[in-house]
Amino acid sequence: MHTMNASSTKAKIMAMRIGLEFTLSMENIKYITLITDSIYAAKKIFDTTMHPHQSLITPLATKIHEFFAKSADHIISIWHCPSNLK
Repeated sequence: MHTMNASSTKAKIMAMRIGLEFTLSMENIKYITLITDSIYAAKKIFDTTMHPHQSLITPLATKIHEFFAKSADHIISIWHCPSNLK
């Protein structure tokens, strides 16, 4: 077993990456909704500038590019759902 400390942002980016990679591997997907409590982490997924979390999203960048290149109708929406809503 291997364990490591991860920041909350890093964990959220990894969770989104895993979900997006799975979804992008499916056929005939045109619309993806990403629901998150961290807009900051979600924006980092699509941020092509250098940042501390770049190594986490680099493997996903090509798949996202291919998804959008298939059709102008392809959409990824980000919905913000704060975790502290009452």
